[in-house]
Amino acid sequence: MNKLKGDEQSNNNVIVRQVWAYNLENEFLLIRGILHEFHFISMDTEFPGVIYESKEDSTVPYHLRRRDPLNDYNYLKANVDNLKLIQLGLTLSDSEGNLPDFGTKNKYIWEFNFSDFDIENDPHNQDSTDMLSHGGIDFKRNFYYGVNSLRFSELMIRSGLVFNNSVIWVTFHGAYDFGYLMKILMRRNLPNTLERFLFHLKVIFRNIYDLKHVVHHCKDLYGGLNKIANTLDVNRVVGKSHQAGSDSLLTLHVFMKTLEVNADDAQQAAHKEQRKRMKVIFRFQDMSEIVNNGVQTLEANADDAQQAAHKEQRKRMKKVCF
Repeated sequence: MNKLKGDEQSNNNVIVRQVWAYNLENEFLLIRGILHEFHFISMDTEFPGVIYESKEDSTVPYHLRRRDPLNDYNYLKANVDNLKLIQLGLTLSDSEGNLPDFGTKNKYIWEFNFSDFDIENDPHNQDSTDMLSHGGIDFKRNFYYGVNSLRFSELMIRSGLVFNNSVIWVTFHGAYDFGYLMKILMRRNLPNTLERFLFHLKVIFRNIYDLKHVVHHCKDLYGGLNKIANTLDVNRVVGKSHQAGSDSLLTLHVFMKTLEVNADDAQQAAHKEQRKRMKVIFRFQDMSEIVNNGVQTLEANADDAQQAAHKEQRKRMKKVCF
């Protein structure tokens, strides 16, 4: 099959490599060939909104609402189980934020377009699909020429992107992003409990930074991805909002800028040295511990100290995933 018209978007020497059924294998070969050097993976997904929502007071700012992580997970599971992924954006970079160039003058990121979603027959949130359509997604084109998620899962599992301790994943408010990928990779609905979800998250993706959680620890940073980018004077290099490739690149740039502007001189020196060694500063241990260890089951005869520790774990779990 020949390249589809408008397959590549480019600006400032950054090209979004559009991935369809016809070039899926080739694009994964490219990714496998550079993963040893470009092992930071920034991700964004586009999906048909949500059809199940908890009833909350919309007048209260999101970050001030009292949240129940188990309830939030139940709604996430209900939506992911019943909806289908439309688009996945992946930006690969090295520890300095450099993108692959394959020996050319350009830099490259990826946008995978999936065929699973049928807008004529599958459930969706109309406002969300209207927004995606306005952003440039052609649902019929995806349906006829897009990637089958089953074939995608086979190639992704073999690619080294997952089950790999050397890969570091970066997202913005990524619970749904990981939920859809987990569903595709496991070829089944999401686990019934949040604890099992976190367990599989650790097994599959290993190292995760969620920028929405990171900025809670940074002065004067709040809001959505675009607002935080504006606050940090980070510009969108290519594409526009609600295009998965573009948003994945913006997420990476905001993440790198956040690390730079929120470290003192000593931290900056240590951070620079660690990045040279293909590592990254992790100042946010709550997320690491929860993802790595999950939440321990509370025994019936737990003493006051154990009950307090369990309660604190649940609070931190809420920050990690939602």
